[in-house]
Amino acid sequence: MMLMTTDRPSLNARAPRCRGKEHGFTLLELLVVIMMIGIVVAISIPAVQSAREAMRRSTCQNNLRQIGLAAQSHVSSHRHFPTGGWGYCWVGVDSAGYGQDQPGSWVFNLLPYLEKGDIRQSMLGTVGSPLPANRFEFSLPVVRCPTRPGGDRGPHRDTPGNFNTLPLQWVAKTDYAANEGNIVTDTKKGPLDQDPQSVAAYPWADTSKADGICFQRSLIKPGDITDGLSNTYFAGEKQVFYQHYNRHINAGYDQSAWCGIDVDVVRWTSFTPKSDAFKEILARRFGSAHASGFNMVMCDGSVRPPRRW
Repeated sequence: MMLMTTDRPSLNARAPRCRGKEHGFTLLELLVVIMMIGIVVAISIPAVQSAREAMRRSTCQNNLRQIGLAAQSHVSSHRHFPTGGWGYCWVGVDSAGYGQDQPGSWVFNLLPYLEKGDIRQSMLGTVGSPLPANRFEFSLPVVRCPTRPGGDRGPHRDTPGNFNTLPLQWVAKTDYAANEGNIVTDTKKGPLDQDPQSVAAYPWADTSKADGICFQRSLIKPGDITDGLSNTYFAGEKQVFYQHYNRHINAGYDQSAWCGIDVDVVRWTSFTPKSDAFKEILARRFGSAHASGFNMVMCDGSVRPPRRW
C-alpha cells in the first residue's frame, strides 16, 4: 500500500519570523534635523527680541505719560511748570519749596506728584548741614527707560563736588530730560550756599531769551507757551553714548536725578536727536536707546507716537 504525503508543514514546525525593516537616524538625517532647528531658532529669536523691545517702548511711553500727568498736577498746585533749579553743584532741598529758591531739578519737584513724596521729604538739608549719601540711592523707575541697560543707580562724578551734599558715589539717575528750548543759557554752578545774601549777590545766567519750559530758576506758566501746550515738548528721552551707561565720564549721565540745571536733567531742541549708537558724543541732544526712535511728552501731558530717526 502506498502512503499519501502532503506538503503541509508539521505542526511542530516553527513558522519563519517576519522581520520588519529596522529604523534609525542616519548622519545625514540628523544633520538635516539640526539645520531645521537652527533655522527655526534663527527666525524666532528676532521675533522674541522685537516683542520684548515693543514692551519696553510701551513702558517707556507710560513713564513719560506719568511724568506729564505729574507736571499737570504741579501746574495745578503752583501755577507754573517745575523749575530747573540752580546749577549742577546743587541738589534738591525739601524746605526750599517749589519756586526760585529751590536748587533742585524738575524731577525733584515732581516727586510728590509721582507718589514719591517720601523721597523728597527725606531731603531735609539746611545751611551748613550737607545731605548724606544714602539720600541719593533711592530707586525711581519712572525716570528710567527699560531699554537702556544698567541698574537703578549709577556712578556719580566725584568732581566737582556738590555744595549741599557729602561726597556721592552711587545715585539714582534719569533717562529723561526737560526741554530747555533752542537757546543754551550760560548756566554755572550756582551760589556757594543758601544764605539769602549769597543768593541775591550771585551772577545768575541771563535767561531772558530762554524759550524752553525748564531752565535755571524758571517759572514758566501755561499762558507763557504761545505755541500751545499740545505742540510744545515738556520732556523726553535723552541721548547717552552706549559705552558710557555704567560710567561717569559722560557729562550728561554723571549726576543724580535731583541735581540743579545741567545736561543730566535738561536738553535742547536745537540739536538733532540721535540714538545711543551714534558715535558723536554731545550731551545736549534728546535721543534714546531705542533703535526705532525716541519718545516725548507734551506740555498738556500727552505722549506722541515715537519720532523716527
